[in-house]
Amino acid sequence: MPFAFHAICLAYWFVVGAVIGSFLNVCIYRIPNKESIVKGASHCTTCGEKITKRDLVPIISYFVLRGRCRSCKAPFSIRYALVEFLTGILFVLCALKFKYTVETILMSLFLGALIVMTFIDIDTMTIPDSIHIVILIIGIVLAFVSDMPLLERIIGFFSVSFILFLASVLSKGGIGGGDIKLMAVSGFVLGYKLSVVGFFIGAVLASIFGIVISKGKRENLKRKIPLGPFLAVGMTVSIFVGKYIVDWYLGLVL
Repeated sequence: MPFAFHAICLAYWFVVGAVIGSFLNVCIYRIPNKESIVKGASHCTTCGEKITKRDLVPIISYFVLRGRCRSCKAPFSIRYALVEFLTGILFVLCALKFKYTVETILMSLFLGALIVMTFIDIDTMTIPDSIHIVILIIGIVLAFVSDMPLLERIIGFFSVSFILFLASVLSKGGIGGGDIKLMAVSGFVLGYKLSVVGFFIGAVLASIFGIVISKGKRENLKRKIPLGPFLAVGMTVSIFVGKYIVDWYLGLVL
């Protein structure tokens, strides 16, 4: 494929990702509030004024408006633009990893679901079941279009989630059911190898974060840490470099 055409395709996929990222922002705000994600126009959460189409251009509109509502001048969170940019970047990475296949689309959507889950978990300390359902559907479709054996996906469904379930029972609820379901459906998407790698990375990151904040203010010792965002980071890393990590580890062992 000529370099110029390849660059245009990647740029196009970034724009698609940024547009979907704009929709993900809607999901992040509305799902916890039990609002429809398909009905109702986007509006300023301060004054309620409808946001016009010219102010809905992903990433660009935020900086054109200087992060403020055109009507009431109330500030918008930079997170809106960051989610759009992050989604675009992850879509491009998926295109580079999986080329231009159906798997590219499905894995991009999977990462989009992880983004929604991450910010909802940060905001509410919960992971809605609707996200688990979406991820499971993605995994089922992947089972028909990818080369990964179905057995590997089934093992992936139970490999980490069962361990988390036992840990939750032993700790009397120390690990939320949402995290268990997340690793179950994500394991079906990734297979047991990548899901184990993703969980390990996420657990290490969560442990480091916990140690860091525990050395801060005393009230941080009682602060609950959402595990979902760290698992999402771990699985994202695993998608792109997990195979190399597995090969490296097996090389050391064998």
